[in-house]
Amino acid sequence: MGFSPLRPTGFTHHRPPKSDTGYTLITPPEGHYVVLLGMNGAAAHR
Repeated sequence: MGFSPLRPTGFTHHRPPKSDTGYTLITPPEGHYVVLLGMNGAAAHR
């Protein structure tokens, strides 16, 4: 993940050959739930 002044949060680029496959588990600060994100950034489970 990189930083861009045009997009201060989130993915700015993704290189599949240099990435490990898997999921990312996040907890939004405003919610009492977790979100499982896939490699494309879409929610796989909420």
